[in-house]
Amino acid sequence: MRAPINRSIELPFDILDHIFSFLKSHPKALLACSEANSAFCQIVERYQFHHIIIHTGDADSTYSFRPSDMLRHLAETPRIVDYVAVLQIEFGGIQDPKQMAPYLEEIASLLPMFPVLECIRLPTRPPTLLWQEDFPQSFRTAVENCLHLPTLQEVHVGNMDFPLSMLDNHMNINHLSLSRPPKIEPEYREATYPQIKSLALEGFDHRFSEVFCTWAKQHIVGLQTLKYDFSCDKMILEVFKICSNTLENLYLCLQRQGTPGGLSSCLMEHCAEFLETETIYLFNFSSLPHLRHLAIHTEIYFWLKGSDVIRNTYLRTTIEILKTAPSLQQLTIEIYVDPSLGLADASRIDLSALGTVLTQSACFHHIDLYIYTGLPQPRFTRTEMSSLFGYKEWQVMELIEQGVLVLHPEKTASALSRSYIARENNESCVIM
Repeated sequence: MRAPINRSIELPFDILDHIFSFLKSHPKALLACSEANSAFCQIVERYQFHHIIIHTGDADSTYSFRPSDMLRHLAETPRIVDYVAVLQIEFGGIQDPKQMAPYLEEIASLLPMFPVLECIRLPTRPPTLLWQEDFPQSFRTAVENCLHLPTLQEVHVGNMDFPLSMLDNHMNINHLSLSRPPKIEPEYREATYPQIKSLALEGFDHRFSEVFCTWAKQHIVGLQTLKYDFSCDKMILEVFKICSNTLENLYLCLQRQGTPGGLSSCLMEHCAEFLETETIYLFNFSSLPHLRHLAIHTEIYFWLKGSDVIRNTYLRTTIEILKTAPSLQQLTIEIYVDPSLGLADASRIDLSALGTVLTQSACFHHIDLYIYTGLPQPRFTRTEMSSLFGYKEWQVMELIEQGVLVLHPEKTASALSRSYIARENNESCVIM
């Protein structure tokens, strides 16, 4: 007769709590743990509600709630207000701002209920909204009150012209992420500026770069981490001037802009321009004396499939220049392959040029290479990934054996990936 399973837990509470804390960004795993053993429920609950999403459309996440559902849930289980550290707001399924008004009023009543928020994420999906015109005063006031929380450190702003003046006098905020140009107003009063240590910029163009850089020169001192999507190449030169003596981590996203067939700068044109213009050569990385970690995200799409070999020469160009950074130690490369290419097409990617750079450079102490195809089985394996380096494969294998290079097939780097890729993998994702 089979012995009964012993479900008693002998580990101390503090150790179990520490273990489950690593699963904050893995809601499915937390849910499975709570269902596996009733003794886990009380501990796991703290982390199940670490990050919640308040939405106006269909739920696409385990802990995603309509405002009315969240209000009801808090009424039934009021203790969870002390567990919520990350509050994300999304407007899915509604395009007309007037139809959002009832939801916004409900969200405004929700925001003051969370006393220990560490991060607030305002809508990252369409439609694009105007802060003053589309949001009621109650919502704007509720958001501003959240900024006063001493625990709040991160502000992520999506498709809206968020007024940066709202950050003034909030010294606790050290991370700012903008997915479109914000609203920058003339300053008529004295203010204490937040100590921004981490900045992420996406969707800027030359029309807004000068205005934003003028603001950044006055407001940002001591920046340590920068993520940039190359929507405006020349803008990053100005940002580098601002943070040249303090920058330690640099994330560059070389991705397509727009949609296939109607791109503002399609991938091939973008890569060609990136190589042929002088902008990239103006990046004097030797003037970044404290840069330790470089991360690059790049994407390969279906309009390249007619080529016999798919090369990433612009990756090599970038890394060659970055070798001049005197303190660079860690390199992360993430390549996203459009699933429409197919595994056979993806296997024709040629990384031999990249292999040359990696094997000839002694500055990198650790290299992570991610390739994500989003394909059904069969997918990439580590062996197939290493074969992409062609004639450099044996030298690359030596780096792997030495522990310098780590291959991550069918995974994404959470610091770089688009949110939908990371959500599909159920991985931790910093939405920037």
